[in-house]
Amino acid sequence: MVFRVASGKWRAVVSEISRMYKTGRPVLIGTTSVEQSEALGKQLDEVEIPYQVLRTEWSVVDMLKFFCFLCGLYAIF
Repeated sequence: MVFRVASGKWRAVVSEISRMYKTGRPVLIGTTSVEQSEALGKQLDEVEIPYQVLRTEWSVVDMLKFFCFLCGLYAIF
């Protein structure tokens, strides 16, 4: 999808996260900055969806392990 403005993109992201949250499906979202993560977090707060922000000091492996944990999966790295 192509959006004219970033706010439209993030509204669509929150809408999709909300849809998945209602089904019990965990979601891993990547952003390109801490500011984007914080802005997305505020939008998730507004719709009362719990979330965990993974900071940049986490490695890709750490993020994958955490996501597997959320999904109830076992992973060997």
